[in-house]
Amino acid sequence: MTRILVDADGVLVDFVGGYLHAVHVVTGRRYTCNDVTDWDFTALGLTTTERRGVEEFIFRPGWVRDLAEIPGAALGIEALRNAGAEVVFVTSPWRGHFTWAAERETWLGLRWPGF
Repeated sequence: MTRILVDADGVLVDFVGGYLHAVHVVTGRRYTCNDVTDWDFTALGLTTTERRGVEEFIFRPGWVRDLAEIPGAALGIEALRNAGAEVVFVTSPWRGHFTWAAERETWLGLRWPGF
């Protein structure tokens, strides 16, 4: 059996969309995924105060669990499994985000029980 490792963020989970929603809530400004050109979102030009506000927003319990699924992700996972592949989900913990690991596990479990 072939084992395939699948990252969560950007493949299954729309982290960028969730982050941009938080930016909109905090600043009132709207951005698209095309505006994100650096992994730490510096291209958005947020002030230190705005960045802190966004961080407070995304560190709330439930934020990680409620992130949207990337369209087509479930179909892709199903197709891999139907082809006989063992799919293993991988992700890195966010150090300092107190609910990250537990909520990511919940997120995956809601979509793929027994992942």
